[in-house]
Amino acid sequence: MPDKRSAIAGLVQVIKPALNVQDIPEFLLRHLEKDVTLLGKALGISVDEAVLVIHLFLLVILVKDVPRLDVVRGLGALAQRPDREKWEALFNQTYVHPFLKEPNLRATQYLPDIAQLQQYLYNKCDGQFDRKDGKMTIGQLIKNVKVEGTRVHLQKLVLRLSKAWELVHERLPEHSRLRVDHKYLIPSISLDTKLDYLIPTTTGAGVCTSSLVDFLVCIHNTFMAKCRDQVYGNTLQKIPITQLNSCYVVDYEHQLIPIVLSLCHYSLTYGKGQQIKYDFPALEKHILDRFIYGKPHIMLEIPHVVFKEDRYTKAIFGAIRKKVHQENLPRELQEQIINELRSMHRLKEAMDAIEIILVFVSSGGAKADKNLGEYAERALRMDKQFCSVAQKYCRLKHVVSLWQTISVEFGRQLALKGQINLTQVA
Repeated sequence: MPDKRSAIAGLVQVIKPALNVQDIPEFLLRHLEKDVTLLGKALGISVDEAVLVIHLFLLVILVKDVPRLDVVRGLGALAQRPDREKWEALFNQTYVHPFLKEPNLRATQYLPDIAQLQQYLYNKCDGQFDRKDGKMTIGQLIKNVKVEGTRVHLQKLVLRLSKAWELVHERLPEHSRLRVDHKYLIPSISLDTKLDYLIPTTTGAGVCTSSLVDFLVCIHNTFMAKCRDQVYGNTLQKIPITQLNSCYVVDYEHQLIPIVLSLCHYSLTYGKGQQIKYDFPALEKHILDRFIYGKPHIMLEIPHVVFKEDRYTKAIFGAIRKKVHQENLPRELQEQIINELRSMHRLKEAMDAIEIILVFVSSGGAKADKNLGEYAERALRMDKQFCSVAQKYCRLKHVVSLWQTISVEFGRQLALKGQINLTQVA
């Protein structure tokens, strides 16, 4: 009993203001209940769901094959505050951070709505915006929409984007490909937010939504790849993000608890109280059938907008030429590209894709002999084929000449249709 008494005595000393020994259990229980409530609020879930999260987290700690943190790092009995702070940091790094990927996965349910909102903005401006338009608020843009049904729908899309942003925006500065500057990390996005944040670009405030989509697509595809490797091994279907709808994403937020509860078996035993048994095999099958099977690999195609003031400027081409040596396309290759891109639609698609590449190359540079198609697919994750000849045979040293070739042909066809004069083409 001496050990128990000394433990109680030590516990009494750390509780301020002092309590009677008999009141300590009730005091600690109230604290635990409050902590569970705060955890639920932080994760955006109910108290019952927070309790399940705690149980899962404790299970992860039990089954994770890692040595004791204090033994590994030589922190001893954690008698000193610096040692305790180091232990907390190690604990977070080892257990908490990997476990809390769940909010990231939960945010992927909003991908179809965000992609739809981006596509609306892109179509509305035909890929071009005046910088002054970005200074209006999101609410002002929606207010100017004449059709009431469209206004209501756009408000819903903005709300869904806002929920995703609140869940993962703090992770975006760490994102490897499209990093968001800390000065643009606003806590929330609402109808009062400047439109700049919604316009998908590769620089400035617009990189927020571009990075958000890129991050969520990466989370979804990584999760599905793990499921494929560990669960069922089938090849994943590929879906362009422009064709994404709610049935293609992992949306479990409001469905998981009812499923768990439906597969619980309650019993009441005299002297033991209520007992709960979970049908884990049935639960696993139900979760796989409902949330995992049939989900695709998402092909990323962010419809980046170019500001009119920046388009076709010498500054962009000058920046590219400084960072990546440029050469003219061989005449024969130019003709093959034009023969492939016969229609105005194909030419416009190719121009849009190449302008995204131009922006990235002008800001970050790359090796001149890098294959254009490989750069678009691996570095920019542009899965869609916009010109097979160009993607196969062109290098980044041809990117300016390629844009000029396609834009001149596009302008020539516009002139033939009487939609533009030759002076504008020049």
